[in-house]
Amino acid sequence: MMIKEVLNDKGEKINNPEEWKHKAPPMRPIQWQDGRSAKTNAEYVFSDHKELDELLKLYTKYEKCILYAEKKTELDPLGKRGPRNHDSLMVFDDLVVGVEAKVDESLDNKIKQYDLNKERYSGIIKMIYGDNVDMDIVREMYYQLLSGTYGTFVEAKNRGKDKALFLIITYITNRLEEKKLEINKKAIEEFIDSIPSDGDKKVLACNNNNIDFYIKHITIDLTKKG
Repeated sequence: MMIKEVLNDKGEKINNPEEWKHKAPPMRPIQWQDGRSAKTNAEYVFSDHKELDELLKLYTKYEKCILYAEKKTELDPLGKRGPRNHDSLMVFDDLVVGVEAKVDESLDNKIKQYDLNKERYSGIIKMIYGDNVDMDIVREMYYQLLSGTYGTFVEAKNRGKDKALFLIITYITNRLEEKKLEINKKAIEEFIDSIPSDGDKKVLACNNNNIDFYIKHITIDLTKKG
């Protein structure tokens, strides 16, 4: 069990999913339902979470982390739109893991649906892709994936960590639509492929601090548990 303790943004300890609901509620309360992303993610954190443990062993030698529920990361000075809201943020001695949890919920809007003259959006694009970017490709990317990537990088940089992992988790529950699931899967794959790689590492334009940065998408089938 790699999770030592669960805290909210105020540093208050969370001992179970019900406390998570009250001490670190999701941005969209509608997601706190059986089989939906926010509640499912909280329940998984307090389960055996063996799939997550096995994955994280590939990225860190440390055995324990602090998990922050619904962690908010300020993205200033990239304009005002509110902070990046990680579904959870895991902090090891050498690694930060920003988690975006989904069942079949939307990945927010595509970049092309925003005003790209605003610093928040143009800034995040530049931080990830640099100046020589194919905007025809980037316009089709979903904002939540870009903000999750950059927000995870910011947390690693601010905490002085050597490694960072933006982890998208798709939970398979009894409440999902296959069509929505496939749309998300395709979008995530295209986003990951859109960022240059150096072996397993992703090359972010903003990364001049030698942080080893990774993006990973995993699926956890909860219908086969219990």
